[in-house]
Amino acid sequence: MLVNQKDRNGNTPLHLATMHHHPKVVYRLAWDTRTNLKLLNDRHMTALDITESTLETIASYHGRLTWTVLKSAFAQRAQSLHVLQRKKQRSPLKLPNEESIRDRVNTLLVVTTLVATMAFTAGFTMPGGNNGDPPPEGMAILLTNAMFQAFVIFNTIAMYTAILVAVCLIWAQLGDLNLVVTALRLALPLLGIALTMISLAFMAGVYMVVSNLHWLAYVVLILGVLFIFTVLVVFTPLFCKTTSGSRIFRWITYFPFRVEVWASGSHNDD
Repeated sequence: MLVNQKDRNGNTPLHLATMHHHPKVVYRLAWDTRTNLKLLNDRHMTALDITESTLETIASYHGRLTWTVLKSAFAQRAQSLHVLQRKKQRSPLKLPNEESIRDRVNTLLVVTTLVATMAFTAGFTMPGGNNGDPPPEGMAILLTNAMFQAFVIFNTIAMYTAILVAVCLIWAQLGDLNLVVTALRLALPLLGIALTMISLAFMAGVYMVVSNLHWLAYVVLILGVLFIFTVLVVFTPLFCKTTSGSRIFRWITYFPFRVEVWASGSHNDD
């Protein structure tokens, strides 16, 4: 009976859970068929309005998960996005301290450098080696192999994406607030792509050189697919919203969300 009950400020339990960034509580309320996602508080805001107006400029992990849950539950805004942004601009920006931002940028830069180094090394140390006899001297021995071609494509994407992430992080070190925000928003999904591509390149390269031993090649493929799924579970919910209205699809997305909640410590909200 209290699931849609309002307090003196017009906030329902969903509004309150959203304000305090409790993604597990928001998840249970938002996906409950009894919850009215369109209810407004005294500020004429829905739960989605609140999370989009209170997210920090560099969003916290719990804040981003809360936003993701509301989007996946098809919550709607009562106010247009430009109105929310105008209200947000009136309030002082909440940023982590300078040292925290610098540590975050440096950590991402180290990971990006490692990915670029691995991709660069793999580009000149081709699986199977190169032909030492002319003609064609220096050409890859397995050039016509389909998995080798996939390896080259994945490795090239990983290399260039990692370089692009490094450029974005250089922006973040220029000291301008807007550049910091934009750079970090671009760097994380791009780094996810780079890590995924370098993983696929490794899987294709190893599979190619052990393909004559079928059971080992299958083990490499299975482990690779499981790892790629893990990477997608970590990155995708933070940058993509669910658009399907299927209840089955909701149950499928439930399990990656549970992993996200467990990883962030949000399971301790109850």
